[in-house]
Amino acid sequence: MKRPSLLVGIAFAFVVAIFAAPLWLGLKTTLPFFWAFRLGAVVPYLAYCTYLMLAARARIGLITLSAANLVIGVVLFSLPISNSLVVSSFAALITLNRSLLFHRSLVSVAFDGMVSGVGLMFAGYLFSATGSVPAALWSFFLVQSVFVMIPPRFSERGLPFSSAEKDEVDPFQRSQRQAHEALQRLVEAGGD
Repeated sequence: MKRPSLLVGIAFAFVVAIFAAPLWLGLKTTLPFFWAFRLGAVVPYLAYCTYLMLAARARIGLITLSAANLVIGVVLFSLPISNSLVVSSFAALITLNRSLLFHRSLVSVAFDGMVSGVGLMFAGYLFSATGSVPAALWSFFLVQSVFVMIPPRFSERGLPFSSAEKDEVDPFQRSQRQAHEALQRLVEAGGD
């Protein structure tokens, strides 16, 4: 699975902020704040999960992950819990999605969780200071774009693996490559 670039993540944050402004204006004029805020949180969450799956070019488990995100988003939207708990749950679920798609070690997942936590703090600060959901979403997703700098896994010495292995997030990529090379050697040996 391929990781998105940092610039693509920044562009996604910018697009979310642009579309969130009219969406938020329309939601808060037609719905009570509680439901407008919930809808203003679930739509970007689902959009970000879609972006992650498209960027990863996932072939296996795409339908399952999409359905799980949709069901979880609808359930969290409708549960009678506080909005801050819903937003925190979405941030944790974003980390979970990225760990399933891009990370191969618990250390990488822990760093990714810190990225989500920092993004949530920035978004909370901006929302409390300005009351603007689009600004909060922009800052959250802007910080989330940094996750691509976290290596998929770390070696025993705490350093990222070599560049040949760094892009291999799918645990079957190495086995597939080795099997292909072995088959290629067999074909070449049979031709002699």
